[in-house]
Amino acid sequence: MTGLVFFQWIGIATAGIMLLVAVTVLLAPIPLPNQDWLKGSLLVYLGILPVFVVLLGTGVSYERSKTVPFCASCHIMESRIHDLKDPQSDGLAATHYKNRYIREDQCFTCHTDYSLFGDAKAKLTGLRHVYAMTARKVKEPLKLYQPYNTTNCLHCHGESKKFLEAENHQDILQDLRNGSTSCLDCHGPAHNVVNSEASP
Repeated sequence: MTGLVFFQWIGIATAGIMLLVAVTVLLAPIPLPNQDWLKGSLLVYLGILPVFVVLLGTGVSYERSKTVPFCASCHIMESRIHDLKDPQSDGLAATHYKNRYIREDQCFTCHTDYSLFGDAKAKLTGLRHVYAMTARKVKEPLKLYQPYNTTNCLHCHGESKKFLEAENHQDILQDLRNGSTSCLDCHGPAHNVVNSEASP
């Protein structure tokens, strides 16, 4: 049992206990000799435990939203996930996936800026995606909100010997580092998807 599943079941069990106590107290009042005990119990079950469950649920949701299956839960992303996992694809994402350059959470890893607030920014962008998918119809070709940040590539590749010694990188190394040239100019498309932009 993974940590996420364990905490998910803890949250469900806690919510079930809270619901049982609330229903018992509200629908089938039992005379209790000590009213202070009842007030304390209600405070715990209906005041403190819900906060605990919300915090636990938020943490589980936060971690689960980093996974590839979560990204695949939007219909329009299915073709990109299929390409990612296709061993015959020569797309950049598929190359990383089949060679296990990124061991887990591949979408999140490549689409998250490596900065102090990179994770938070990625989550806010994800909420924007969820809104776009549910509130309005999204059509191909998908477009990024802003150009892909090449420093995301350089976070893993930038100091590797293979990258630094590659002959094709020598003349453009500074341009790659300052973002005026994109890795996708030579190594794109990120996803081999019909009707999509040649960028992640």
